[in-house]
Amino acid sequence: MRLQIQLDTFFTKLNISFELVLLCLFFITLPLKNSYNSISILLLLLFSLPKFSKENLNYLRNYKIILLYFLFSCISLFYTEDLDEGLNTLLGHSVFLVFPLIFINIKFTKEHLKRAHNIFIIWICLLAFYSEVFTVYNLLESGKSLSLWFRKDFSYITLGNIIGIHPPYMSLFTSYSIIVLIDKIGHNKLKDVGYSFVVIYLLFYTIHLSSRLPIVALLLVSSMFILKKISLHNSVAKTTFKFLVLMGIIFTLLFSIRSTRYRFIEVFGMQYTSGLYIKSGPAKLDQWAAAFYANNNKLFGNGIGDVNNSVTESNMKHGLTKNADRKYNAHNQYIQTYVGLGLVGLVLLLGFLFYCWSFNKPLLNPYNYYLIYLVIVLFSESYFQRHQGIVFIAFLFCLIQFTKTQPTSLAND
Repeated sequence: MRLQIQLDTFFTKLNISFELVLLCLFFITLPLKNSYNSISILLLLLFSLPKFSKENLNYLRNYKIILLYFLFSCISLFYTEDLDEGLNTLLGHSVFLVFPLIFINIKFTKEHLKRAHNIFIIWICLLAFYSEVFTVYNLLESGKSLSLWFRKDFSYITLGNIIGIHPPYMSLFTSYSIIVLIDKIGHNKLKDVGYSFVVIYLLFYTIHLSSRLPIVALLLVSSMFILKKISLHNSVAKTTFKFLVLMGIIFTLLFSIRSTRYRFIEVFGMQYTSGLYIKSGPAKLDQWAAAFYANNNKLFGNGIGDVNNSVTESNMKHGLTKNADRKYNAHNQYIQTYVGLGLVGLVLLLGFLFYCWSFNKPLLNPYNYYLIYLVIVLFSESYFQRHQGIVFIAFLFCLIQFTKTQPTSLAND
């Protein structure tokens, strides 16, 4: 308590809020090592506890779906077989308890949230810039042609590995940044030019990451959001013209990046000059089907500790030996949840998404567009299996619930 007072006094003298410092620390460490980000979460929790009061408990009802999900995860330990894995998974799920406790005790101001989001966007841009520059540097250093920049072995996994983030998870961050930036557009013409440039830059990087469904989801929701924003201040003719120009830019980016274009074609079948033939669409459906049949208890699931083992066994039974050998998870958060927590857990997961939806000017709410994005991308990745995924999504759900009592826009007035 005394240390907190001293820190508050120190940062007050610097005209900086300690709450803002901790919030920025969380955002900055999120794309970095899990241990760094875990420390930032722990600091936020420790800072929030002295602010606790009985009255604050009343605010927990705003996070009831998230808390129920955590409670049911705890209950599943009683019938999970691999208790060690169950406890390890529950530790990851603890953010569904920790973040509500943080948000009921720390009253982040709208200004703090704006500043923290701006720092997060700048940080994501720097990470994206670094990974692209490092890729180009590697090409030049090895004497290879820059024409290989967009080849698969310099995109997708390789591009993400430079900054230590799996592409679908980096896409979570870039897509969120893009939606926040779109929300800012329309308040200042000079700033709008800068925001638009950064949106195009992050869109290029996201497409270069080559994660297919996140790209589809981002293009869908960002186009919807931009169309809505343009239509507010333009006639139908101008709106149509500007939107067509935007679509031209998007499809130019999409088709100019070879690795991404090829990965989309691979879904339906593609023959490479080396003789390699890839048709990933049916393989993905087989993977989901095998994972779905891993569930042994439709209502309550197998328990959070047995999900991955059950999926591996099901892959083996269905002849997907490569997936079994590599111990692939379901690559679908809905199925991953269904196997571990059954229909009850799946309903709670869907409840997150519905409960966070804002019905107040829904087409102008940036969070609603990101929720649509999440609904889509959860089909392609088991995001709760990695720290960056479950932490960011849990934080976002709590942030949305917190801001429902405040203006939802993060744009400058």
